[in-house]
Amino acid sequence: MAVTQLCSSASLFYMSCFPKNATLSSPIQFSQQRVVSFNTVICCASPRDTIEHSGNGFGGLPEKLYSHRESAPRPGLGTTSSSTSTNKVPPPRPRRIILVRHGQSEGNVDESVYTRVSDPKIRLTEKGMADAEECGKRIREMIEKDKVHDWKVYFYVSPYRRTVETLKGLGKAFERSRIAGMREEPRLREQDFGNFQDREKMRLEKAMRMLYGRFFYRFPNGESAADVYDRITGFRETLKSDIDVGRFQPAGERNSNINLVIVSHGLTLRVFLMRWYKWTVEQFDGLNNFGNGSMVVMERGYGGRDTIEHSGNGFASFPQKHYSHKESGTRTSTNKTPPPRPRRIILVRHGQSEGNVDEGVYTRVSDPKIGLTEKGVADAEKCGRRIREMIEEDQVHNWKVYFYVSPYKRAVDTLKGLGKSFERSRIAGMREEPRLREQDFGNFQDREKMRVEKSIRMRYGRFFYRFPNGESAADVYDRITGFRETLKSDIDVGRFQPPGQRNPNINLVIVSHGLTLRVFLMRWYKWTVEQFERLNNFSNGSMVVMERGYGGRYSLSVHHKEEELREFGLSNEMLTDQEWQKYAKPGELNYDCPTLNSFFTHFGEDDDGAAEEEY
Repeated sequence: MAVTQLCSSASLFYMSCFPKNATLSSPIQFSQQRVVSFNTVICCASPRDTIEHSGNGFGGLPEKLYSHRESAPRPGLGTTSSSTSTNKVPPPRPRRIILVRHGQSEGNVDESVYTRVSDPKIRLTEKGMADAEECGKRIREMIEKDKVHDWKVYFYVSPYRRTVETLKGLGKAFERSRIAGMREEPRLREQDFGNFQDREKMRLEKAMRMLYGRFFYRFPNGESAADVYDRITGFRETLKSDIDVGRFQPAGERNSNINLVIVSHGLTLRVFLMRWYKWTVEQFDGLNNFGNGSMVVMERGYGGRDTIEHSGNGFASFPQKHYSHKESGTRTSTNKTPPPRPRRIILVRHGQSEGNVDEGVYTRVSDPKIGLTEKGVADAEKCGRRIREMIEEDQVHNWKVYFYVSPYKRAVDTLKGLGKSFERSRIAGMREEPRLREQDFGNFQDREKMRVEKSIRMRYGRFFYRFPNGESAADVYDRITGFRETLKSDIDVGRFQPPGQRNPNINLVIVSHGLTLRVFLMRWYKWTVEQFERLNNFSNGSMVVMERGYGGRYSLSVHHKEEELREFGLSNEMLTDQEWQKYAKPGELNYDCPTLNSFFTHFGEDDDGAAEEEY
């Protein structure tokens, strides 16, 4: 689609400020002891673009995987070289997808724990840790029965404490050389039952849920199973895409013995199965929960599809990609060159707003309608000049900018201020994107109540606490994940390219809000909840720049100094990953992912040495 087609008539309002698959015969019933199901995982090993930031923050943009023949652009250079792929065979599917429910938790044996400990912080009991270690041994024994030498495991895990502890227990069964990677995935979190839980009220709510319907009943200030379905749908699409492009494959290998392990919660895993196999709500309502520390195994069947393997509970197929009769299982692409990636992705926080200087504004003006102060307008115009100066240092003649903007008034006003630095011929287009909106704090805000809520949030956890009638940062993560997929798709198809052109000097500018941009970075670079919570906010009118590195990916370390990144809150592990991305080529995976050492503490020196030699 041409850029001119991207801008609807509504865009003229903003421009006016500028100078010119598978089925089952029967549903699976789950016992309290064992269960079977299907799900997947991905580590910080995927290719990305790095974020460049003027002192306030950074993040990376996942790159499309190309073959070893496709050289990546160097900083300051033009397009990537053409890719030639003839009779390219799709990557092998994982041998298994193994779903694991966490071990026994403190909340499983004493429901009163929920009244004093936030759900994400509830840990395993001593029995729960034993559950996890035993499950890890069973997984290894099952894999070793394949009698293949090159098998590996890759883990996805919910960020809740009990699931992370379960992962650590599972991991004790595997040396470092057997672990292909891991990723903490917030969309795999437990259903939200509503911050700190009153025991008697929760009993009443669960009784009402049975009357209303288990799938659709939403807990006060929490979620319904239908809400979980929505975010699991997004995760399923991510997983399917990662499988299709061979995201779990070591560089240069075609390993058909990868085993994906997903560590999550009972309802979340049942919803995952419902979504994947297209079960009805009635079939979902008939399912029993998994037992603590139990596993569900999806294994490739005789025809190449993956089937759910379970002790007497049924089977289901794992949808395979369909090819035309001419392809016979191969994909043919002749000299098709991927479109050039944007030179930069620039994140901008809105200028100073009326709410930044007087919190009382929120009691009488709705959040989306709060505008900029006089200083905020100046912030925006100054940022626009800085962006132009940075771009002009490239000394190329054909550069352009494309804008995404939150629909909130202060973000739109900031866009208008930025736009004054660019004549019409330099603006490739713009789009108002509601998924870039601010975290919802709950309609008109009572000042004193909000102070209390924010203090409770500090006790509960900044990422998971949901404001009454509003959102948690985890909710923002879910919608930003959708935006990221849209952005990635637009980049892959060359959506920002003028008709008939292949311009490598497009600069994307995203105008949004502090928390939203931090969550965007978290999602893009696959940072953990713990890493997110250590980040500092952007200042008003500041920018973060993601710029192509030496190998073709975007890296924070291209533009920003280490001191800037540390000031923003990046840890040693995050800095190491950014430095890797600075030089990595598209298609390379970071199998020396430093995050692994935070989750698996049982590795010894021998394991590390083996890993370095193998990878």
